[in-house]
Amino acid sequence: MIRTRPGKQFVQFMRGDTGKKIDKFLVRTTGFSLLMKTFSAMVGFPPMPVLMIYTIGRKSGVERSTVMPYVEMDGLIYLIGSNGAKTNDPFWMENLRANPRAKIIVDRRTSLRRARFLDFDSDERAKLWAFAETKTPQYATYQNSTTRPIPVVALEPA
Repeated sequence: MIRTRPGKQFVQFMRGDTGKKIDKFLVRTTGFSLLMKTFSAMVGFPPMPVLMIYTIGRKSGVERSTVMPYVEMDGLIYLIGSNGAKTNDPFWMENLRANPRAKIIVDRRTSLRRARFLDFDSDERAKLWAFAETKTPQYATYQNSTTRPIPVVALEPA
């Protein structure tokens, strides 16, 4: 089997509104993320598991959804707010700060969760970060590419 990296046009399509809608549908119905598969092929790392998270918009009050990679450690699900090493936290993280209740879909199963933000200097965050880097070294690249400390949130059962 011949493996190639995804074409630039396909990657741009998947990162656009239509591609994201397709990806959300796939995650809800199959648990598979074409966007994660594409991104992983681009950066050369194995794809991470993904979930769909529903938060309440901090300004609009409207339910928002996004597909996110996650890390599972010691029976808890963690999200890393890398935002591609941009200078600000992702919107979903700001929404969780304003309202820590969330709904997630993992492997087509829905559950309610409560976000708990990890302190930057906590042992739990250090342990999680080291574990996440073994799964996807891209996290180290993100942290080294931004001046902001990248936040980590645990999604605990509600």
